[in-house]
Amino acid sequence: MEYMCKRKVAERNDLAYERERIDELAEFIEGNLLDELADLGCIEGFCLNARAGLEREFPKLEEFKEMWCTAAARQAWYKYNH
Repeated sequence: MEYMCKRKVAERNDLAYERERIDELAEFIEGNLLDELADLGCIEGFCLNARAGLEREFPKLEEFKEMWCTAAARQAWYKYNH
């Protein structure tokens, strides 16, 4: 049991794992929340509203670090605003 916990923590702190989770959240934002967020010009408002949308619609959000949600929202914002 202890080995499994240490393995999960190591996996969760792995940069490749983190990148996959951020990309998963960004894809969800783009596919499901972008219309709702499209008129928000500033990145701060976009990120706050994206987080609220994820909390409302994304299954098992508690498995993701909060900073991953912010990174995913920023990734989506930059993709469509630059």
